[in-house]
Amino acid sequence: MVQDHLAFPFTPQEHATMVVIASSLGLMPFTIGSVGILPAMEFLTNESENGPFRLDWSQLCVWSIGVSILGVAVTLPLRKRFLVQEPLPFPFGTSSAAMIGSLHRDTDIADRILRAQNDLDSTNDKQKPSLVEDSVDTDDSLVQYGWSQNNKLILITFLFAALYSLTAYFIPQIRTVNIFGNYLAREWLFSLSTSPGYVSIGLIVPPGTTLWIVVGCLIGWGILSPLSKFNGWAPGSVSDWESGSRGWIMWIAVALILGDTAITLSTMLLSSFNVYVPKLLGLTTYLKRHLQSDNEEDSQPLIRSPSRSEAPPLVGSLHYRDDSLKTKVYLIWILAGLLLCFASMVVLFGLAVAGVVEASVWQAAEMMDEFKMGHLVNAPPMSLFYGQLIGSLVGSAVSMLVYRLYTNLLGFPSKDFPMPSAHILISTARLVYGRGMPPGLLKFGIVASVLGAMFKILKHSRRLSRWSPWIPSSVALAAGMYIMPEMILAQGVGGLIHHYILGRWGREKESRLISTATGFILGEGLFSLVTMILQSIDVPHL
Repeated sequence: MVQDHLAFPFTPQEHATMVVIASSLGLMPFTIGSVGILPAMEFLTNESENGPFRLDWSQLCVWSIGVSILGVAVTLPLRKRFLVQEPLPFPFGTSSAAMIGSLHRDTDIADRILRAQNDLDSTNDKQKPSLVEDSVDTDDSLVQYGWSQNNKLILITFLFAALYSLTAYFIPQIRTVNIFGNYLAREWLFSLSTSPGYVSIGLIVPPGTTLWIVVGCLIGWGILSPLSKFNGWAPGSVSDWESGSRGWIMWIAVALILGDTAITLSTMLLSSFNVYVPKLLGLTTYLKRHLQSDNEEDSQPLIRSPSRSEAPPLVGSLHYRDDSLKTKVYLIWILAGLLLCFASMVVLFGLAVAGVVEASVWQAAEMMDEFKMGHLVNAPPMSLFYGQLIGSLVGSAVSMLVYRLYTNLLGFPSKDFPMPSAHILISTARLVYGRGMPPGLLKFGIVASVLGAMFKILKHSRRLSRWSPWIPSSVALAAGMYIMPEMILAQGVGGLIHHYILGRWGREKESRLISTATGFILGEGLFSLVTMILQSIDVPHL
């Protein structure tokens, strides 16, 4: 869109570098832990846990910069293994490369993507749907409808969301609508948020996922919350994280996620065993053969170097495949984090270790997709590395400043900033050290863990693949349980719109949904800074 007005060429390689800088910058709030780890350490730890631990500017700066470059340094050596020697698909990176190739009308990029996909198909001995064809069709439809129309839609929705943010500041009553009556809104927190940003989540997330999030909300807040309160397990206010049902049902959400994660880890371990056990048996056979040969030949030394013809079995037995190495990397991070947490035996240290591990995983996952995109676009790897480094450093500084600005001017936690991720982290850390579990939870937690594991198995069963959309997602159910109903119901409205658009026009209108959601999120997000400034200078509400 812009390159036609530039006096110099704008290449796909430069475009890829800009995407890397932007995505790494946008990832920084999650990487430095400003939505989870930092609020948990600063606001939710108590004196017995050496808290609350409030970081000053220098400590916050060291933390932000330190975790922002850790994942970059860890991921760079993995590029050659996963993208050149044994290429993995990385679908998000592939789709980004396809989008860049379409925008620049570059057929070479499309050819590289097609060759890479054909290599994967021949390796796996099964046919997969072509990412290139799908992306070209989607991009051609975008060109047909016109990028200018999408940009106008983004601008219109941006202005609408900005106007909503300003209006909601002066008239706070319009933020929520008590569609189920004042009693349910006051006592059980069932209301509907009018925030365009929350509706936008439903416009982006697949309708099936949104459905299970809403179901999780109804089960958690509509059934389990009254059950825990009426049985005296959560006697406090429903919105209280410590003694209310909000904190109680959060543990059910954690149990669902743990059951899901247990199956994922078990699958990874079994995959590793399937790879390493045959190789270990091959190595044992190789050693036995040569030990017997050494015993039979007294004139030969007990230990000798293998010849060229004997070396391949040994090399093959020690060769890492893509899936086993990927598994090994993630297991190392998980085990290292757990060992350090148990070794420290302090909740605060456990949170810090979790923050470091989380930052590394966030960046590693993002950067491997970016390396895949750059590999297909033929961008120099070092330019992508420097782009990631620049985006991470700038993003860490911006995220740090915005986080401290919010914490200094606004009360944390509050109704507007409930920090569910921080509460889950601190509660899980306390559970590791044997405290923090509310009464009456054990049997419900066990059932939730079993259901989470069962849903994971059924959802990924080949025999039930056609029923997969109707099998609950454990993570989606858990999200519906620990996020406020007003946000979930707003997302449900967006999901209904998304479902209607797909049913009426198919995916040809999906780009309009993304543009609408983009404008809503940008408008409300940016103008939240304006409303925060208004609040800091005590501008009164109407």
